[in-house]
Amino acid sequence: MRKHLLLFFLALLFIVACSSNKKDDNVINQEKMMLILSDMHIVDGAVLIHGSADSLYKYGTKRYGLVLKKYGIDSASLNKSLKYYAGQPDEMIKIYDGIAKMLSAKSDSITKVQREQQKLETKRIEAKAKAEKKRKADSLKRDSIKAVKTIKLKTNKTIL
Repeated sequence: MRKHLLLFFLALLFIVACSSNKKDDNVINQEKMMLILSDMHIVDGAVLIHGSADSLYKYGTKRYGLVLKKYGIDSASLNKSLKYYAGQPDEMIKIYDGIAKMLSAKSDSITKVQREQQKLETKRIEAKAKAEKKRKADSLKRDSIKAVKTIKLKTNKTIL
Protein backbone atom coordinates (compact mmCIF):
# COMPACT_ATOMS: atom_id res chain seq x y z
CA MET A 1 0.00 0.00 0.00
CA ARG A 2 2.81 2.34 0.87
CA LYS A 3 4.41 1.67 -2.51
CA HIS A 4 1.20 2.63 -4.34
CA LEU A 5 0.82 5.76 -2.29
CA LEU A 6 4.39 6.81 -3.07
CA LEU A 7 3.86 6.07 -6.77
CA PHE A 8 0.63 8.12 -6.74
CA PHE A 9 2.35 11.17 -5.20
CA LEU A 10 5.28 10.91 -7.59
CA ALA A 11 2.91 10.82 -10.55
CA LEU A 12 1.00 13.78 -9.13
CA LEU A 13 4.23 15.71 -8.63
CA PHE A 14 5.27 14.91 -12.23
CA ILE A 15 1.93 16.11 -13.61
CA VAL A 16 2.01 19.34 -11.61
CA ALA A 17 5.61 20.05 -12.63
CA CYS A 18 4.91 19.46 -16.32
CA SER A 19 1.74 21.51 -16.49
CA SER A 20 3.28 24.77 -15.35
CA ASN A 21 1.90 27.55 -17.55
CA LYS A 22 3.92 30.25 -15.91
CA LYS A 23 4.02 33.43 -17.92
CA ASP A 24 7.46 33.89 -19.38
CA ASP A 25 9.07 37.32 -19.60
CA ASN A 26 9.18 36.99 -23.40
CA VAL A 27 5.40 36.53 -23.70
CA ILE A 28 3.71 39.53 -25.30
CA ASN A 29 1.18 41.29 -23.03
CA GLN A 30 -2.53 41.10 -23.80
CA GLU A 31 -2.98 44.65 -25.09
CA LYS A 32 -0.09 44.39 -27.53
CA MET A 33 -1.23 40.90 -28.55
CA MET A 34 -4.69 42.32 -29.37
CA LEU A 35 -3.15 44.96 -31.62
CA ILE A 36 -0.83 42.46 -33.34
CA LEU A 37 -3.54 39.88 -33.96
CA SER A 38 -6.02 42.48 -35.21
CA ASP A 39 -3.44 43.68 -37.75
CA MET A 40 -2.70 40.06 -38.66
CA HIS A 41 -6.41 39.46 -39.30
CA ILE A 42 -6.59 42.56 -41.48
CA VAL A 43 -3.64 41.20 -43.48
CA ASP A 44 -5.45 37.85 -43.71
CA GLY A 45 -8.47 39.60 -45.21
CA ALA A 46 -6.33 41.51 -47.68
CA VAL A 47 -4.58 38.32 -48.77
CA LEU A 48 -7.90 36.50 -49.20
CA ILE A 49 -9.06 39.20 -51.62
CA HIS A 50 -6.40 38.14 -54.12
CA GLY A 51 -7.76 34.60 -54.07
CA SER A 52 -4.99 32.81 -55.94
CA ALA A 53 -3.14 29.78 -54.62
CA ASP A 54 0.13 31.68 -54.32
CA SER A 55 -1.45 34.75 -52.77
CA LEU A 56 -0.33 33.93 -49.23
CA TYR A 57 3.28 33.64 -50.27
CA LYS A 58 3.14 36.38 -52.88
CA TYR A 59 1.23 39.02 -50.92
CA GLY A 60 1.16 37.83 -47.32
CA THR A 61 4.77 37.21 -46.39
CA LYS A 62 5.86 40.79 -46.76
CA ARG A 63 2.73 42.16 -45.08
CA TYR A 64 3.06 39.82 -42.08
CA GLY A 65 6.71 40.87 -41.81
CA LEU A 66 5.67 44.52 -41.78
CA VAL A 67 3.22 43.86 -38.94
CA LEU A 68 5.94 42.15 -36.91
CA LYS A 69 8.33 45.01 -37.64
CA LYS A 70 5.68 47.58 -36.66
CA TYR A 71 5.42 46.08 -33.19
CA GLY A 72 9.13 45.31 -32.84
CA ILE A 73 8.80 41.57 -32.41
CA ASP A 74 9.99 38.50 -34.28
CA SER A 75 8.05 35.45 -35.38
CA ALA A 76 9.57 33.30 -32.63
CA SER A 77 8.25 35.53 -29.83
CA LEU A 78 4.86 35.71 -31.56
CA ASN A 79 4.71 31.90 -31.79
CA LYS A 80 5.80 31.56 -28.15
CA SER A 81 3.10 34.01 -27.08
CA LEU A 82 0.46 32.26 -29.18
CA LYS A 83 1.38 28.92 -27.57
CA TYR A 84 1.15 30.48 -24.12
CA TYR A 85 -2.25 32.09 -24.76
CA ALA A 86 -3.53 28.88 -26.38
CA GLY A 87 -2.91 27.23 -23.00
CA GLN A 88 -4.81 30.06 -21.26
CA PRO A 89 -8.29 30.01 -22.83
CA ASP A 90 -9.70 32.71 -20.53
CA GLU A 91 -7.00 35.15 -21.56
CA MET A 92 -7.35 34.19 -25.23
CA ILE A 93 -11.10 34.87 -25.03
CA LYS A 94 -10.40 38.32 -23.58
CA ILE A 95 -7.91 39.00 -26.38
CA TYR A 96 -10.34 37.97 -29.11
CA ASP A 97 -13.18 39.94 -27.53
CA GLY A 98 -10.92 43.00 -27.72
CA ILE A 99 -9.98 42.17 -31.31
CA ALA A 100 -13.65 41.86 -32.27
CA LYS A 101 -14.38 45.28 -30.76
CA MET A 102 -11.39 46.87 -32.53
CA LEU A 103 -12.25 45.40 -35.92
CA SER A 104 -15.91 46.33 -35.48
CA ALA A 105 -14.94 49.93 -34.66
CA LYS A 106 -12.70 50.08 -37.73
CA SER A 107 -15.45 48.64 -39.89
CA ASP A 108 -17.97 51.16 -38.52
CA SER A 109 -15.63 54.08 -39.19
CA ILE A 110 -15.02 52.88 -42.75
CA THR A 111 -18.77 52.55 -43.30
CA LYS A 112 -19.29 56.06 -41.95
CA VAL A 113 -16.65 57.50 -44.29
CA GLN A 114 -18.18 55.64 -47.24
CA ARG A 115 -21.62 57.07 -46.43
CA GLU A 116 -20.19 60.59 -46.25
CA GLN A 117 -18.43 60.10 -49.58
CA GLN A 118 -21.63 58.78 -51.10
CA LYS A 119 -23.56 61.84 -49.85
CA LEU A 120 -20.91 64.17 -51.31
CA GLU A 121 -20.98 62.29 -54.61
CA THR A 122 -24.78 62.51 -54.72
CA LYS A 123 -24.64 66.27 -54.05
CA ARG A 124 -22.00 66.69 -56.75
CA ILE A 125 -24.10 64.78 -59.28
CA GLU A 126 -27.22 66.79 -58.36
CA ALA A 127 -25.31 70.07 -58.67
CA LYS A 128 -23.94 69.00 -62.05
CA ALA A 129 -27.43 68.03 -63.26
CA LYS A 130 -28.85 71.34 -62.01
CA ALA A 131 -26.07 73.28 -63.77
CA GLU A 132 -26.70 71.34 -66.99
CA LYS A 133 -30.43 72.03 -66.75
CA LYS A 134 -29.75 75.74 -66.21
CA ARG A 135 -27.31 75.79 -69.14
CA LYS A 136 -29.92 74.21 -71.40
CA ALA A 137 -32.57 76.67 -70.22
CA ASP A 138 -30.23 79.62 -70.85
CA SER A 139 -29.36 78.19 -74.26
CA LEU A 140 -33.03 77.86 -75.16
CA LYS A 141 -33.70 81.39 -73.92
CA ARG A 142 -30.80 82.78 -76.00
CA ASP A 143 -31.98 80.84 -79.04
CA SER A 144 -35.53 82.09 -78.65
CA ILE A 145 -34.35 85.72 -78.23
CA LYS A 146 -32.13 85.33 -81.29
CA ALA A 147 -35.04 83.91 -83.25
CA VAL A 148 -37.28 86.81 -82.23
CA LYS A 149 -34.61 89.35 -83.28
CA THR A 150 -34.16 87.56 -86.58
CA ILE A 151 -37.90 87.64 -87.21
CA LYS A 152 -38.03 91.35 -86.34
CA LEU A 153 -35.13 92.07 -88.68
CA LYS A 154 -36.78 90.15 -91.50
CA THR A 155 -40.08 91.88 -90.96
CA ASN A 156 -38.40 95.29 -90.79
CA LYS A 157 -36.56 94.61 -94.04
CA THR A 158 -39.74 93.68 -95.83
CA ILE A 159 -41.48 96.84 -94.66
CA LEU A 160 -38.67 99.08 -95.81
